[in-house]
Amino acid sequence: MLIFVVLGTMMMGLATPTEAGAMGAVGAIVLAAIHSKDFSTTGRKVLIIGAIAGGIGTIIGMFATDGLIFALDKSTLTDLEAEHPDIRRAIAALLG
Repeated sequence: MLIFVVLGTMMMGLATPTEAGAMGAVGAIVLAAIHSKDFSTTGRKVLIIGAIAGGIGTIIGMFATDGLIFALDKSTLTDLEAEHPDIRRAIAALLG
């Protein structure tokens, strides 16, 4: 399952190798926690509910921003600047 997440996101173009590696590392930690004998049934339920909530939040965020997270290239920024003149300041503020 973990290898499909890592390789799948790279093959679909959703993540760079670095980002996919980070997802793999987090996924490995989550799987290790789930399969631990010390991990309680309540802990598993909380972890699964949290993962589902995080996934739903990510999907809602992608739709709310029209996929802006994955589409910030030079032409997109030029189009955004034409529609919203103050977008460069907003992006600069987000990037720090």
